[in-house]
Formats: sequence, C-alpha cells, structure tokens
Amino acid sequence: MQTLYFQFEKKDKGVKKENILTSVREGKLRVLNPSSRSSALTTSLRAIAYLSWEPESRIFLIRRVFPTYFDFLSVSHIPEGWGVSSIMLESLQDEFEENETPDVENGSFFKTVDVTAHANFPFTLPYLAEQERLDYKQVLVLPVFHPSRPKSDRDMLGAFLFFIGGASGVPRKNSREENKFRLFANDLCKATADLVRAHNRALAPSQLSKHWRDARKDRQAEARIAEVRLCCNGHAHNGGICEELESAAREFLRALTIPNYYAIRDTSDERRLKNEVAVFLVTARPGVNLKDFKRRLLRIVTDALSERKIVCDVSIKSGDPVSSGTFHLKTDRKWHRE
Repeated sequence: MQTLYFQFEKKDKGVKKENILTSVREGKLRVLNPSSRSSALTTSLRAIAYLSWEPESRIFLIRRVFPTYFDFLSVSHIPEGWGVSSIMLESLQDEFEENETPDVENGSFFKTVDVTAHANFPFTLPYLAEQERLDYKQVLVLPVFHPSRPKSDRDMLGAFLFFIGGASGVPRKNSREENKFRLFANDLCKATADLVRAHNRALAPSQLSKHWRDARKDRQAEARIAEVRLCCNGHAHNGGICEELESAAREFLRALTIPNYYAIRDTSDERRLKNEVAVFLVTARPGVNLKDFKRRLLRIVTDALSERKIVCDVSIKSGDPVSSGTFHLKTDRKWHRE
C-alpha cells in the first residue's frame, strides 16, 4: 500500500520511493509514513484503502489503509447501500443489467465519486467524521475482479479507494491521464487478484454454510435454520447469469440485514446444483419467536419476488413440527405448504 501511495505522491522529502522498494525486496516490511500527519493532509492523494468484498453477506471489510495516520479505527466494515463503495456497486450492477456485453474487467471499470454532491450525501452520512478528518472531496473507487470475465458483482474480490483532496486530482473523463490510469489500474488489479486468491488458498477457510448445514441436521431443535432457494423460472437471459434472480437475491439479503436475523448465501450448494438458483441459510436471534420468524421470512421473500419470474422454496427445520415445514412460492405469488 505504501509503495502504491508513493507512486502518486512524491513530494514528501522525508520519504523516498526507492528506499521503500529496497526495504520491501529485503523483507523489511515496516511502515514508512509521510514525515508528519500535517504534511499528509497537504497532498492531493490523502490516503488509499483496500476493502475486501464479501458477496455472501454483501458487506465491504476494510483491510488496509495507508498512511496509517488515517487508520479508520472508527469504521471496520461498510454494508451494501452505504458509502462510496456502494455508489460504485450500484453503477457496476447497472452495467451488468443494462448492457449485453458489459465493459467490466480489471482496470477498465472504476467510479469517481464527488462526496460533496447532493445525490451522494445520503450514502456518506455514516462516514462524515472520517471525511472531515481526512478533508477529502473526491474518492476514486477501483474494483478488483477474478481474472476470468466477471458476470456479476459476486465476481468482485474487493476495491481500492483513493481519497483525493479535490477535483484537480481526479483524471478527467476521456483524457490522456484517464487512459494512463487505466493501464496502471489493469496491472494493479491483476496483481492484487493473484495475491488475494493465493492468500485465500493458503488460508483454506472452511465454509460457514457447511457448519450450518451440519447443525441443521444434528441439532435441529436448537438451530432454527431456514433454507431459502430462489429459482429462475426458465425465462431467457444472457451470459449464463439471470440478472432478475441476482436482483431478487440482493433485495432479499438487504431486507434481512437487521438485528433480528442473520443470513448467508450458500455458494457451494449453488455450484453443486449447476443451474440458475440462489441458495440462502437464515437464522433468527434467540429472542425471536419461531412462528414470527417463519411469518416474517415468508413475507420478506414475497416482497423480494414481487413482479418477478422467480419461484421459491423455503424449508424451516426446528424441534417444533408445527412451525417446521417446507413452503413453495409459485409465480401466482401464493404459498403452498408441502
């Protein structure tokens, strides 16, 4: 991150880029900030952050920030729908939904956000303290994708956020500077994608969905876990991705991001099924009555699928046979208990 920062900001006399690169090559990975916090606030580029994207829970997690003067200790994650990262996410979703051949690949797609614009202000309200602390006006959001051609936002690994003091530090649209930035961003995103994938392979994290399924089977009376399957109803769509299904899945997850419920998307089960399906596992906090949980969950699914050509199966397992059961929502928007 610090090497990336000093690729753009070379005014600080206390730090030389060559010294940083030499230290990195020698394995001396110490942080070398600009000479002072006040000097960091005079540069065009205030800070760079890298956020990972968690498609199952649909949140951004802040992983790295440089300079470390701006360590964002008050912000650890950004849910979908908030912040400049979600403004980029909306533009990305529009690109996929509105174009048969979306212009989305590493380095080619990015979004510059003017945080002073009226339309963007509601997105950034939770982060006004950080905005005032860094005194930035623009944020360039550069997503990082899997090496293969992205088909939806689920192919995004994360995003770089470049916090910029003013509009003069942002490359103008269709300018020579913007073209040069795209070339730079292409290499940066490809290298980052390789690093992130290697890191994930080394960690070999176990899937939470697997443990939930085991609990659903072995500890049924305690677990109270519902499985929700949204299925494409066979209508035509492009590129192997049903955008209507993805849109419904996003709406469903957003409706469940409240303290009473916890939902995850089971991508491993989706790969096993090999068809157009979105699979979720949902639980409710212990204080929520099981019957209320079932009623509320069926209502959320109904609202998410309104006017869509999507069918749905919901199965709820618990120690109470009356409240347990499997329900099917057909395109007539009526629930049928099975």
